[in-house]
This record gives sequence, structure tokens and C-alpha cells, in this order.
Amino acid sequence: MLRISKWTVYGFTFLFLIVSTLIELFIFRYSPTSLPPTKNRFSGERAAKHWKVLTQDIPHRFGSTAFYNFSYQYVKDNLQIYQNIANERKNFNFTIFEQSGHINENRMSPIMQYQTDVRNLFALISPFNNSKPPIMLSGHLDSKNTGPGAYDDCAAIVTMLEIANTLVESNLSLKTPILLFFVGTEELGLHGSTLFLQQQPINITSYMNLEGLGAGPPFAFVQKGVKSKNAIKAWMSRLGALAFTFPDDVLKIGAMHTLSDASRFMQAGLSGGEAEFLGNPSSYHSPKDVMGDSSHLQLSGDSALTYILNYNDDAEDCDVRAVGVSPFLIMWPSYYSRSKQKFEINFKVLSNFDEIFKLIHSNECHNIMRIMLYIAFVVIVIKFLFRVSLINVFENIAKCILAWIGSIIVLCLIATLLYYFNPLSYGFSTIFASIILTFVSVFSFVNFLSLFEFEQEIVLYCVPIIIDLVLFGAMIELDLSLFPEFQLLLLVVNSYTFIMSRTISAIINFIMHLPFLLFWILLLRTVILYAPNVDTIFGELSPMFIVALFPFVVLIPFLPFSCIKQQENKQQQENNHNYWESPKLVKSIFYYSDWIAFFICIFYLVVISYPFGGILNIPVIATHVVDKSGSFLSISPEGGQRFLKVIKNTIKDHNEIQIELQKNHPMNHYDCLFKNISYSLPDMISEWPQYKFHTEFPNPKNANEKNVTFTVTNDNPGLHKSAVIVKCKTNQNCVTHVPGFSNLTTIQTHNETRFIIRQCPAFFPHNFSFTVNSHEPIMVDVTFSYNEYSNELKEFMNEFPHYVIPFAQIGMIGDTLLVSHDMI
Repeated sequence: MLRISKWTVYGFTFLFLIVSTLIELFIFRYSPTSLPPTKNRFSGERAAKHWKVLTQDIPHRFGSTAFYNFSYQYVKDNLQIYQNIANERKNFNFTIFEQSGHINENRMSPIMQYQTDVRNLFALISPFNNSKPPIMLSGHLDSKNTGPGAYDDCAAIVTMLEIANTLVESNLSLKTPILLFFVGTEELGLHGSTLFLQQQPINITSYMNLEGLGAGPPFAFVQKGVKSKNAIKAWMSRLGALAFTFPDDVLKIGAMHTLSDASRFMQAGLSGGEAEFLGNPSSYHSPKDVMGDSSHLQLSGDSALTYILNYNDDAEDCDVRAVGVSPFLIMWPSYYSRSKQKFEINFKVLSNFDEIFKLIHSNECHNIMRIMLYIAFVVIVIKFLFRVSLINVFENIAKCILAWIGSIIVLCLIATLLYYFNPLSYGFSTIFASIILTFVSVFSFVNFLSLFEFEQEIVLYCVPIIIDLVLFGAMIELDLSLFPEFQLLLLVVNSYTFIMSRTISAIINFIMHLPFLLFWILLLRTVILYAPNVDTIFGELSPMFIVALFPFVVLIPFLPFSCIKQQENKQQQENNHNYWESPKLVKSIFYYSDWIAFFICIFYLVVISYPFGGILNIPVIATHVVDKSGSFLSISPEGGQRFLKVIKNTIKDHNEIQIELQKNHPMNHYDCLFKNISYSLPDMISEWPQYKFHTEFPNPKNANEKNVTFTVTNDNPGLHKSAVIVKCKTNQNCVTHVPGFSNLTTIQTHNETRFIIRQCPAFFPHNFSFTVNSHEPIMVDVTFSYNEYSNELKEFMNEFPHYVIPFAQIGMIGDTLLVSHDMI
């Protein structure tokens, strides 16, 4: 009989953790930010001059504000300079054109239902006598009004400006025309890209959208279009380029809905992808999204310019899955396109290495390799079936699954402790959290697994075979199917373990698991960073389920290398037992050191990592709500009740401020801390906005149906958005129609249903209409939102610890909100 050696498994885990830590340090801290000077001559320092103007000289570029208009004109003026250079040098056709229109759509941001000033800017750079459709680089001009948006998405804008400058001032040649698309008002609901696709001012071959989800490197290809092979090959032609397409899996299973322009291009069936800055995500949509080092622009510029110079639009394109750091890339055709491909082999003489390279990367070669892999798999399975009992195989699989379920239960219990005793979770280091959670998961799995006995060592080789097949079937339409498919190659290795050295076999197994390790690092790091922002216990459970993948997928193939034979001599067992139970303290501590480490890790997660003293930034929404009958100040953390616990505990010594916890305030459907103050019009608002409702009865046979037009009748400088909140009785849909919309935004409360009809931005004069159906008068709230802090709100915020920072205005909430009550 066999048992699992805990310390052997711990050894493999320790080796994986060292490698994963080194990979994470390299990718996220020490990865090269740029290449040595190349022929393309992109200048990060020149791009940084534009960066300074658009991020340091103005506070933000929020849609349709004066700062946004300045940014739009600045980009246009510089494009005209480059156009003049191209005309003088006569090396390219350089055309600038604009697009404007009105958007009524609410698929992405249903609460922002009107956008009346969408402006897109384009620069088409093409070789003479070349009429091919261009490949497109895109980035959005606007930012949130909470900060300068240096990486989201100003870095993309200045990168494209400098690419235009580089092309017109160099002797570079283009195979395909290039379209630089400066997208308008992305942050208001992807309106610029929506308008582009609705009007189709120009046809394109493919797209590459440049985005920023964090401050600084790495800069990676992370999201793909309907077809992506040509885009990934062009992207990875730059040495050191990073690509992994697994974020698409999150979209395919519906776990998250992306809000970038790339989602619009993908929905339209375009080929290409999206590259993103993935540095510190805590800066995303916050005041901390500030200008960084010019080498970061050098990185994005070298990557984007290399992409457009190496893109081959003549090559056959298809959907692929990819992971790697150039020149090491695993790229495999996706099942979506593979099922439609016709399998053909063309035998021909290979004249040079280029032809060999093309054949290796061809779909035909991938199909041949896959067929050989499946044949090898069938041979190995037959070979195993003659040596083992299927009953024993499935018995061992059941034992592994039971141990895995046990480890998940332990992780869920830890998640519950974190949720109630440490709302912020995981401390300050994603690397420490990754290592600790992985150890806890492995410890639980191994200790449950050590309770079982196993018969033949050969039986354990069948366990990963079956598990890989199950994973392969479950992931067959996901990019993650690359890993179980890739791990099927391990079967060939494992089948010859009795001939090959066990050490060599283990090393080969380890090397072939490295691609999964890269995915696991990226996924776990992202989940840990964002989990505390989830207001429910699922914020704690999500990283636990991810980390549970590690022992189940990575360590199970190493079980055959971790087995030891049971001691048959009872006296020998007793002697061994006495040996470990001897009074020698050092030996006892070593034997129980994994238990000691386990409880130390739990203590760290629950207690030590709690940010006492408020040294961790917590994003909050701060609002001054002014009602003619009174006013209040409020703060609402993005993470809801979890962050409120931390804030309330920190400010409890401020006796001079009476802070109350209010859930679902009539004018605030978020959990918040608020303070009532006396009524006064904020200092930056000169007068209350004037408005009127005009009602018509279009149907003489139905006196309950009314067309209502809302109009603001006076100019209000600084007014950002206005909204009419129609309050119907519970479960009553009294708003029947809003022009241009099929689905209306609603908020359900205990005694009413609220319909939000919003115009954003609020230009003067502005109006909108809607239809209601009710036999009695309907209560409405009219709100006017200003994106500026009042003096009262500033004083209120100053009373809080320094870790509380303002965040983006979302939902019904703005910095200063004026509220009127009316009847229609």
C-alpha cells in the first residue's frame, strides 16, 4: 500500500512558489520598459511632452467639459502639424477627418441615457497608390473627472500622436494604411466607438485598442477580437512583448462585462485585440492615475509601432489562444474557428527557414500535432488499462476529489473569518497573499489526501489523465482549454516513467506546467487586488476558489512522485512513532511545523494584515445633497458595508462630528455615512436651476396616458447632468416609454419603483421627453449634479483620515447634488 508524502508535495509547492514569485517580480516590477534604440525611432521623451500638457496642465478630460474640449483641440492641432510635415516630405498621404453625432443607447451604461455631443477624431496615414483598408490604433480622449487619467487613456493618445510624428519624419515604409482613431466620450458609455460603428465612416482591416487598467508596466495583449492570429503574431514580433488571451474567458462565461471600446469592436465582428497597461490597479479611475516615467511611453510606442509595421493583412486569419513572452509564445487555434476549418495538407519542398517557420505556425501543422497527440493518448490509455483496474482508478480519483472538496471547505471557512474580522483582507502585498493562500490551500489538500491509502503507483498516473480529460471537456470553448490540452503531452512522459529516471520525469512535468503557472499568477493577482471591493462575502470566496485550482491541477500529476510505501512491520512503525514522539523538542516542532505555519498564515490574514491607523487608501464617493428643506453630507465607499466598518471604527474618536450610518437614504441608494447640516446654496452655485414640465394627452381614449417634456429654462454654468426620477407605486411601471430606449433604469425600494431618466452632459438649452400612464398625479424628484466640491463638503472630508480619497461619480451621485420635488 502507498501513502502520500506530505513533505515531498510541500517541496514541489515550494519550488512552484519560488518560480511564481520570480515570474511575478519580473513581469510586474523588473520587466524591461523599452528596447534599445531601433530603426523606428519612436521617442518616449517627445511623447512625454504631450503627456505633461494633457495630465499636469489640466485636472481632467471629462467628456464635454472645457478641459475635454482643450484636449480635443490640442490633439487636432498637433495632427495638423504632422500633416503639414507629410505634405512637405511627400512620403505619405496624411488625412484628418472628424465625426460627430447624437447617441441614444444604454447597453453599457443604462443610467447615462443621453449623450448629445459625441466627437471622434481620425488621422489616416497611407502610402501613395495604396487603397487597402487600414489597420486601426485607437484610444479614448476623455477621462474620469476624478483625476488626470494619465494611463486611462492619455498614454494611448500621446503614443498615437508620437507614432504619427515618427512616421512622417522617418523613412519608414508602410505595407498597409494606418488609421489613428481618437475616440470621444468613452467614459460616458462607449459612445465614441458606438457612433463609429453606427456610421462606418471608413472600413478597417483590424483594430488594436490601447487601454490602461493600472499605472505602469506591464503592457500586454490581453483581449482579442473575433479573429486574432495576425494581430498576436504582429504584437509578438517585438522582443519581450507579453500576450495572454485568458481575460476573454471571463467575458465568455459572463462573469464580467468589459467597458472598453474593444468590446464594441469585438461585438461588431472585427479582427484584432486590445493591449493594456496592467500596473497598479488602485490608480484606476482615481486621482492617483498620474503621469509616470517616459520609459512607459517608450514601451507602449515601441510595441504599437512594431505592431503596425509587422502586421500582415494578407495572411489567413483565425481565432487563436495565446500565452507567452516573446520570443517564447504558445499559440494554438481556438475551437471556435477550428471546428469550421477544413483539414488539408499541402506537401511541398521547404527551401529555407522562413518556409519551415510558416509551416510550424500553420493550422495544418497544429492539426497534425493534435492528431498525433490524441493517438498517443489512446495508446497510453490502452497501455494503462492492461496494467490497472478501472475500479481502482476511479476510486483514486474519488479520493483526490474528496480531498479537494475538503480543502475548499477550509478555504471557505477562512474566507468567512476574513469577511467578518478583516473587511479589507490580504494586507498590502499581493505576493505575500498569493504565497500564503497557496500554502493554506496545499496544506488542506495534502492533509486530507494523506488520510487515504493508494494501491499501485501506476494507478496514480491514471488520475491526472481522467482529470485532464474532464477539464478539457469543460473548457473546450475557452482559451483555458490550452492548458489541459497542453498537459495531455504529460501522458507521453508519464507512460515511460518506468523506463525514464523518476527525477527527469518530474523535471519534465514541472517545465510543462509553467504555462499554467503564468496564468495562475496573473489571475490570482488580479482577483486579490479587486476582491475587497466586492460588498458581499463573494469578494472573499473568489480568490479562494482560484487558489484551489493550484493543488488540484498542478500537484495531482506529481502524486506518483510523492508516494511512499507503507511500513509493513508493526514494530518498525512503533519505533518510528516513538522516534517522532520523543521528548526532543526540535524534532517535534519540525514534525508539526506545517501545522504551525498554517495557523501563523491564518493569524496573518485575519489579524496582522488589518490596516490599523488607516494607511490603506479607500476609494469613496463624497456628496453634498442640497434639498430646499435641508441638506446633508455623505460618503459612500466603493466597497459598501465592508469599507464602512473600517471608516467608522477609525473616526469613532471624532466626538465633535455626529456620524450616522444610513442605509438606502431616499436620495442615496448606497450604504453611506452622513451628517445633516442646515440648508444653504453651495458657494459655487449662483442660483437654483429653473425648469418646467409640459404635459400633453396624445390619446383621447386614454386620459391616463401623458407625454411629458422636461425643459431647463435658464443657463447654469458648471452643471454637469440633470435627471428626472419618477416615483411609481411598488411594482407599477408608470413610465411606459422614453424615446430611443427599450430598457429603462429602475431602482426598487420597499414602497416604490423609481425610474431614472438622465441627460448627460447637461447642455443649455436642453430637454427630453417621456411617456407615463397613471390615473393619479406622480411624484418626481429633479436632480442637478455639479462636479465640484462645496466648501462644506471639503471641511467634512478633511475630518476623515488621510486614506479616504474621492472616487468617480457613479449612479445618482455627484459631488454636489441639488434636489427639487414636484408632481406631474
